[in-house]
Amino acid sequence: MKQIKVENINLPCTTHFLISNNEEIGYGGNSNIPPETVEYLAVDMGAMGDGQSTDEYTVSICAKDASGPYHYGLRKKLIRLAEENKIDYKLDIYPYYGSDASAAIRSG
Repeated sequence: MKQIKVENINLPCTTHFLISNNEEIGYGGNSNIPPETVEYLAVDMGAMGDGQSTDEYTVSICAKDASGPYHYGLRKKLIRLAEENKIDYKLDIYPYYGSDASAAIRSG
């Protein structure tokens, strides 16, 4: 966001950045999503735990959470970008976790 501001970069579409906290207990950015929103990308932390591939040294790319699978095309693009840029990553599933994006989809 800073680079966009400092370099006066014009994005190809209207973009809103919502920063949330406490989404795990029902708070977060979902209450103020503009109604004209057609795409939603959530960037979150990758929780480490039993059965997870994620570690503190790699980027976690989530394939699925408790709400179901994520966008396959975006996942493949993130993997390609990580590989092209030599960024270590782990592909993971979070069966007991839901993100702000999942809550936004459920709320319509």
